[in-house]
Amino acid sequence: FVQGKRTASVVQAPSQLQAISPQMAKDFADDIRALEEEHSVRVHQSEALLWIEGDDEEQVSTARQTLREMLLFYCPEYFLLLRGLKAAVIEKLLQDENLRVFTARPDCALYLDGREGTAWICGGCVPEVRQHIEAVLQVWAAEHWEHDLDDYGAAMWLLGPRGSGEYASKISSESGARIKVCPNNLKVWIEGEPAKVKVAQRMVLDGLNSLATKRRAEAEAGEIGGAARTKKVKELLSEPPEHMKAVLE
Repeated sequence: FVQGKRTASVVQAPSQLQAISPQMAKDFADDIRALEEEHSVRVHQSEALLWIEGDDEEQVSTARQTLREMLLFYCPEYFLLLRGLKAAVIEKLLQDENLRVFTARPDCALYLDGREGTAWICGGCVPEVRQHIEAVLQVWAAEHWEHDLDDYGAAMWLLGPRGSGEYASKISSESGARIKVCPNNLKVWIEGEPAKVKVAQRMVLDGLNSLATKRRAEAEAGEIGGAARTKKVKELLSEPPEHMKAVLE
């Protein structure tokens, strides 16, 4: 919030937009005015930042996304948006020393958004930063694995009897990887050396398959038991009690 207004921002490399051609600058300014009118916002520009302000949070957010798309259209070689990054990856990138070296350059800007799962890269460093992030992602993917669980029972099954963590600890001990099971988020995470992660992953999936087999067997047994009880009830109803036979005869 700024003076009661909703705000959002988009970073740029220092003076990047100021360096575009006069005709492109005019077209961009026209599009900015159209954006402001469509979403009832104001767009401000500084040397390293464009920021949006308005009364409606949704309109401001939509205008921010449109503004990024405009920048990608006008200067595709100087702007790049990477989507679908997991929160753990964003955290790793925030701590990456090589990225800090890149962003120390005057022709480079980077914004990592853990909530949105994006990396917004600006400036002449776009190809290098993209290549580095993709390399980090490749290593991370080999050293991490996560899986969404169907329900609370599946999480407790992986943890062990009464949620003791016994089975999860066994997986960790035998595989050498670290494992975390969260019943509230219905998710399991594994991290470690690639080979160890694969072993732990197989053990988790085997455990979940065992649970699915157990549930199917219990469901089938329940159906059979229910059918037997229904049949027994019908048999009893079809045969009159002894004291009623004389009346019915």
